[in-house]
Amino acid sequence: NNDGDATETVILTLCDGGLHDNDGGGATNDTEDCEDDYSGFFTPFICDSNDFNDAQLAEIHDWALGNYEEAVDLASFLAGNYTHPDDPNYDGVCVDIDFEEQIIKDSSFIGTEIDCVLTALMDNNIWQTASEAFSPLDSRYTLKYTTYNNPLDSANARTALPDENGIVEVRFNLANISSTALEIAGDILHETFHAELHRIHFSGNAPPNSLPQEQFIWFEKMWDYYNNLNYNPNQTADASEHNFMAVYLITPIANGLREFDDLSHPINNYKFLAWQGLDVFGKDLGYITQNDINNFANLYNNVINDGHETPCN
Repeated sequence: NNDGDATETVILTLCDGGLHDNDGGGATNDTEDCEDDYSGFFTPFICDSNDFNDAQLAEIHDWALGNYEEAVDLASFLAGNYTHPDDPNYDGVCVDIDFEEQIIKDSSFIGTEIDCVLTALMDNNIWQTASEAFSPLDSRYTLKYTTYNNPLDSANARTALPDENGIVEVRFNLANISSTALEIAGDILHETFHAELHRIHFSGNAPPNSLPQEQFIWFEKMWDYYNNLNYNPNQTADASEHNFMAVYLITPIANGLREFDDLSHPINNYKFLAWQGLDVFGKDLGYITQNDINNFANLYNNVINDGHETPCN
């Protein structure tokens, strides 16, 4: 990623293309200024970037210099999907960007408790596995976390199919926010695995973290099954992925929750949360009974009542 000639070629392509804003005054074709400050590819679209100090701008510049392919993809994505503040049609929508993880947060998401939990999860091994493939360097898909508010929707969150730009939106319903940080962590892990399974299906099981071939074939058969029942695309994805998650992802989700809770209890104490939204499918497949769910609920009470503080509570 640090080949000087390749870096210069790719970055200058964007500089000459006018996507850069070195002084907050709008896009510029001043290639020399652009080379001095690559942060201008990104800052016009980032919330509160006017308050960034020189060190923060230098950090973004250095990241772009050392990760030129990702920088080009991200800059192009921002310029193509968000309006510049100097645009007469500017809609006020801004984003927060984790340059290391390549995760985009919509302005409606920033500052919520869900945002706090997601930030705490970014060092979590299970979340990192579920989200790893969404770097532009690894695939054409990008994760975007956002919110909506619909009291008539019983769901805590929904994950959209990839749009024409490869953006997979994970949408959290502010009308149904889970009551504890641990439960929110469960929602985030569940929905991020939905996003990863979207990617697995539409990419034909591309790496990183490709499914074992036997699992992928089973997953695709489930997708075909629901397609043949004339489910719409979102229903087909939900049903196929929920079946897959019920068979293969309960233990990983429970492990992610246990890690978020500082390994405070045995893994079975977290499986009640891991089964949320999946128990119907697990029962239909014969992987779990209502008695099992009740037992996991009793074990989860030990987690609730132990007095241990998780992040963001």
